[in-house]
Amino acid sequence: MDKKKLAFVWKKEKQENKPQRKIDEKEAVPNKIGKKKQRGVQRSLHFKPILTAGISAVIIGSIMGIIMIQLFTNLTDVGGSEEHTAVTSTQPDEEDEQINKEENEGSDEKKGQAGLVGMNAYVLQAGVFSNQENATDSAKDYDQAGFIPVIWERDEQFYLLVGIAQTKERGIDVAKEVESNDLDIYVKEWMTEKSQAKLNKNDEQWIKAFEKQWETTLGLLEKEEKISIKDWASLSKKQQIQSESVRSVEEAINEYLKDGVTELSVQEAQQLLIKSWKQYEQIK
Repeated sequence: MDKKKLAFVWKKEKQENKPQRKIDEKEAVPNKIGKKKQRGVQRSLHFKPILTAGISAVIIGSIMGIIMIQLFTNLTDVGGSEEHTAVTSTQPDEEDEQINKEENEGSDEKKGQAGLVGMNAYVLQAGVFSNQENATDSAKDYDQAGFIPVIWERDEQFYLLVGIAQTKERGIDVAKEVESNDLDIYVKEWMTEKSQAKLNKNDEQWIKAFEKQWETTLGLLEKEEKISIKDWASLSKKQQIQSESVRSVEEAINEYLKDGVTELSVQEAQQLLIKSWKQYEQIK
């Protein structure tokens, strides 16, 4: 085959093959593009839930933040108003408390617990009654006989007492003098228990002096010795008393402090001891 034929055949083959290759290239391009789109769609499908969740979280967080800010703002307002009310309401109470403290105590001394000793003796009992009226009626008979009866209420009963002694033997001797007037009498042990009372230092000191003077006078009656009124008078004028219950004891003593009198009779001394002892039991 000559060269011209070979050249023609070659060109022809080339032309025939060339369009075929273009078609193959065109067909290959859409396949590549389809794969890329498919990958993009798959990625977007995975990313969409994440994006939705993120947006939802931002929205919910914003709403909760607004609610919490309003809540704390309301609490602050309420707390501020309560604090203001508390300050304005307690201030007058503190002033009133200070005024009452100064009026009741009259000094800087604070009230404390004072110990009251247990006291005992033997009393001459003329009777015991369920009501005060009957006790008062019976007391008139002893009063006419020259005795000074004292009605002592205890445990919802009214005891009529007309004398006191340190020992039972001495009480029996005194009872015989009363019975000579055709009056009934019984010797009975009488006592008060130890206790605690709220007293300032001055009142506590006064009570201790009273307890000592009371025991001293009871001993003088036992020995049938004279009883000077001077010691009782000095006790009454010793110092100013603040407690009302202690002041009641002092008032019972003052009944027997008479001008110009230097000694107490046996009857007067006995009744002074009973009446002051009765008030002593009421100290709290």
